[in-house]
Parts: sequence; structure tokens; C-alpha cells
Amino acid sequence: MDRLLEPEIQILLNLSKGNKKKRIEIAKECNIPYTTLIYLIPRLEVEGLVKETREGKKIYVELTEKGKEKVNEIRSRLLKELGVSQ
Repeated sequence: MDRLLEPEIQILLNLSKGNKKKRIEIAKECNIPYTTLIYLIPRLEVEGLVKETREGKKIYVELTEKGKEKVNEIRSRLLKELGVSQ
């Protein structure tokens, strides 16, 4: 999956702001319907960009190292497209 969907990019960028988050938090913060989010998270997990962990009844999502690298790549690409030097 070299090309990510816009909501997938939003999820990755949102997770890059901090620690693990609950699915519902990500959906609200990214303004993505929860039903869409629960479809996208497994896609990102298969690619090794995020991982889900369960703590009791709560399910958390966090970036993997590969996900952090992808976020850096996305940011670099966006800055380049905007003509901003790093």
C-alpha cells in the first residue's frame, strides 16, 4: 500500500502527536466516522504502520516504528510540495 487514503494519512498524523489513543478519540479528532475508522485501522495494521492493543475492554491504537517513518515521509513530502525548506 504505497498510496494511502486521505483518512489514513489523517489517522497517522493524529497518532504522531502523542501516545496511544482509543479508536473513538481518533475518529473524533480526525472527523472520520467511527465505522470508517474501524475499516481503516486493520488496513494500516496489515501494512505494519499501526498496532492495536487491548487493555481490559478498551482498545488502543498506536504507531509502530514503520508508522513513525511513514509519518516523517508524509511530512517531508507535504513540505516539499508547499516549497518549505526543512
